[in-house]
Amino acid sequence: MTKIIEVTKVCPKCGKVSVTDTKHSKKYCSSECRYASMLKGKDHYNWKGGETNHAAGYRTIDGKLKHRLIMENYLGRELSVDEIVHHINSDKKDNRIENLKLMTKAEHTHLHHIGVPKPHKKGWHVLGKWKIFTCKTCGKEFGDHAYRNRVTCSRECSEYTLIKKGERIGKETEFKKR
Repeated sequence: MTKIIEVTKVCPKCGKVSVTDTKHSKKYCSSECRYASMLKGKDHYNWKGGETNHAAGYRTIDGKLKHRLIMENYLGRELSVDEIVHHINSDKKDNRIENLKLMTKAEHTHLHHIGVPKPHKKGWHVLGKWKIFTCKTCGKEFGDHAYRNRVTCSRECSEYTLIKKGERIGKETEFKKR
């Protein structure tokens, strides 16, 4: 038969004294003390300065977007929720102050959506690059995906063009099959 020896230990985290046997000796009194004493942040052996990559491609420092921190430091104040920091060259990792521009949400939306029609299909933003076209019927400029090569800006202009060509049947909206 093996003899169990009781050992008195002091938890290095909280200082609580506990009596344990040598077979099941633990350094900490509880899992809470063990997890609390684990190295985190700057004290962790794998610390790399707190800078990481955000899922959207931006750099973060301690969970805050780096380009916003740089702009706040440059201005000497915190940015409001309505202020957007725009990357001029579209490189999300280029956070030089000369590449950053402070804008309102409205200005930023206008900058990225000039001549762009409202989305009409699921996944519209991943279909390709935008191109500006000129309507053959009314002369109005409109934006659409470059691969479409549209000639009219709307259904009305398209129907008007078909009426002029004589390809429309009566007053109905049906068209001849080609």
